[in-house]
Amino acid sequence: MNNIEVNALLAKNALAVMHNKLAFLKLVDRQLDSQWANNTNGYAQGDSYQINRPARFKSVDGNVIGAFNASTGMFDTGAFVEDPVTFSVSTVDQKNISTSFNSKEKTLALRDEKSRLGEPVGAQLATDIEKKVVSETIVKGGGYILAEGNATLGTKIAVQDLLKAQARLDSLATPTEARSTLIPPSAMAELSRENLNLFTPTMNEDVAVKGYIKEFAGSEMYSYNLLPTLTVPAISTALEVAVDVAEGAESVTVLVAAGDNGKVLKAGTILEFDSYDVVNPETRDSAGYKYSFAVKADVTLATGNTVIAIDAAAKIYSAADVGNRQNITGLPVDGDAITVVGAGKSFYMVTMFQEDAYTATVIPLTTDLPGADSARADWEGFSVRTAVQTVVGSDTVIHRFDCMGKGILQRDSYAVRVLVEI
Repeated sequence: MNNIEVNALLAKNALAVMHNKLAFLKLVDRQLDSQWANNTNGYAQGDSYQINRPARFKSVDGNVIGAFNASTGMFDTGAFVEDPVTFSVSTVDQKNISTSFNSKEKTLALRDEKSRLGEPVGAQLATDIEKKVVSETIVKGGGYILAEGNATLGTKIAVQDLLKAQARLDSLATPTEARSTLIPPSAMAELSRENLNLFTPTMNEDVAVKGYIKEFAGSEMYSYNLLPTLTVPAISTALEVAVDVAEGAESVTVLVAAGDNGKVLKAGTILEFDSYDVVNPETRDSAGYKYSFAVKADVTLATGNTVIAIDAAAKIYSAADVGNRQNITGLPVDGDAITVVGAGKSFYMVTMFQEDAYTATVIPLTTDLPGADSARADWEGFSVRTAVQTVVGSDTVIHRFDCMGKGILQRDSYAVRVLVEI
């Protein structure tokens, strides 16, 4: 069996295990996979790609399409504004695992169908690529519910908290199909305890035996151990808007008091405007929740003005936006109060989302590697490449496994985090 055959087997085994251990990547939109279908030569680092989101419109009352504009001789019509999310790929989106053998060790069971190398590599790549994609998507959304728990049972999360998360998604016109909820094991245990007798006077045998809830609140439920926790620093003086928020803003500038200088707001920290609500994207009426947004990347607060970046898929739009993308009741101005949600506390994050909230993709890597034997396994939108190269001077044979993936927030309003205090 030659090296290429060995590589193909190792790649296949690694991919099979990785595919079986992935969860989040299987639950979200995968429209980008089609962009790589004809890309046999890898990707161009830094190239820009787009996720196309439908344009938004408003209807006009009556049978006249709009006012007549005498200067142009045309009737006014609504603007057609496409709303894509643009992103690029680079080497930071790549994960690799490598190991080396001398020529004697190379005769070990690398060719065994139950690959001692490919399978454990696949398991680790699954964990690493999932954690990466989760950090690029889930923490970028601003929607949240603070868990209230069940005082009677002494739990920090309760079924009512998931019902509130469902209600928020419904209020924001999120499609009801293809919803999923990822729950840390500790929170799942508390919910399972509450569900033992939910809706029935006798014990729910399915929960008692299997220890989990399969479906609830219109969502498929998954116990998931790769969700990050969130720790929020205590804030001594309330933040406030320092610069009027512009239409389509991708950042908010806040005024920071001296007592909070140097404190770090981690990516995923949620802030909300005290006097502005999020709106239903179809009716443009308040949905009954304060407008909240997430910190895109770690930011260190500095006395005076600090700029907090927002993900491109969560830009702030008022009723004045010509693209009809309104998501807030009005644009905040200098002096408006901002609350740092959960200041001084730490949280588990339960996440309920519709599949179009996020987009994720695994990018097939080129096998055209001069000086190395390489093979790639592709299956259902997932891909692992393996390569082998000999370093003659040291009689060393290096095996390398690579996987490249990226996650993007697509529709901020289609996801909600339930913050469960630790």
